[in-house]
Amino acid sequence: MNLKDKRISFYMVLVAAVLSLIALPFYKKASIVESNVITIVTVSAVLALVLAAVALFKKFRFLNLTATVCGLILTWGLVQSINAQLDPLGWWVAGLYTYDQVKGYIFFAVMVGIAILIDLVASFIDLQK
Repeated sequence: MNLKDKRISFYMVLVAAVLSLIALPFYKKASIVESNVITIVTVSAVLALVLAAVALFKKFRFLNLTATVCGLILTWGLVQSINAQLDPLGWWVAGLYTYDQVKGYIFFAVMVGIAILIDLVASFIDLQK
């Protein structure tokens, strides 16, 4: 295991994966929960963690695509979740829902959005030297 060869993007991918996993309990508190969104976000985080574990022991050229692939999967999950939350968010804007009813989804969307931005920044830097 050699951490000297890793760049900051390696750690950024790990932070994005952990942040997206932390966001899942907030999504489960939303008014409409779709299981495919939970699966997509979990797959993205697990993929990032597995590829990071592989990067600790072996040096592969294609591991540099980890941030890009995980960011794309997270974006797909966020878009799927927005589709399901259009009605509750609209009802909240119209005053028919309270903030407590949409708070879980808003926290989820912000955390996953930050994780996507972290993956986007990490995609421009190689994982390994």
